[in-house]
Amino acid sequence: MVTNNSATIPTITSTIAREADKSVLVSLSVPIGLVEDEIEKVLEQEAKHTEVAGFRKGMAPKHLVRKNISEDKLLNMALSSILPKAFSEAVKENKLNIIMYPKFEISAKKESVIEVKAVTCEVPEIDLGDYRELIKRNKRISTDQPTREQKDGEIIRILIEKFKNTLLPKVLVSAEVDLKLANLLSRLEKLGLTLESYLQSTGKTPETLRKEYEEQVRGSLILDFVLSGISSKENIKIEDTEAVSYFKAANPNSTSDPNENQLPIVKQALKKRKALDILTSLL
Repeated sequence: MVTNNSATIPTITSTIAREADKSVLVSLSVPIGLVEDEIEKVLEQEAKHTEVAGFRKGMAPKHLVRKNISEDKLLNMALSSILPKAFSEAVKENKLNIIMYPKFEISAKKESVIEVKAVTCEVPEIDLGDYRELIKRNKRISTDQPTREQKDGEIIRILIEKFKNTLLPKVLVSAEVDLKLANLLSRLEKLGLTLESYLQSTGKTPETLRKEYEEQVRGSLILDFVLSGISSKENIKIEDTEAVSYFKAANPNSTSDPNENQLPIVKQALKKRKALDILTSLL
């Protein structure tokens, strides 16, 4: 619950509902008074560049500026300022280990509050077991001197087959599939093609395409979570200098080091690479 000790200041309350697949529904109740206060701030900013007949640009009173902006737009602008912090506090208070940022959806507009829902998810639980023995028992590379790519492929095959029934958050799988579809549409548009023509040329339907993407996404996510888990089990650490060197090697045209947002991503990628190397050493 997002709370405030002052009785005179409206407070945002939150409730959490967890699903078996690690999906999490965060419900936020935002007091109307808090929304109106934020709308006033929005109007102050909008007034600076809004033109109203009879007034110089930026000089119109807020009540006239408000008439030029739809109430839905004002509400969304106000909530876009309020919700991120409220969601962050709800996550912190409930000790959620979330792995995706949610989309906020207004579920109800009441006299005193705006009800908002946000669906996110946590890291799924995976029992890794004796993964070293798993690799030794299931390896089937025929060549005496396999390449790194062959070794990687063999480990990936074993892991995905072993953990293929892992219960993954539906919201995460759906979001990743939607992203793949959006990327496909973007590529097709650049080529001057339509989705319909692509489906016709490949003999697929929207349903089979989505199913194909779901299978790809599930495999990628399972591999990602398993390798992350193994990197934790192996207590793999990555220093900043190593991450920077890796980033530069992977981005030879870049003239700068990874920023504070990129660095953790690079470190995590390196951890998974080292976890994969530990497993390939068993082949």
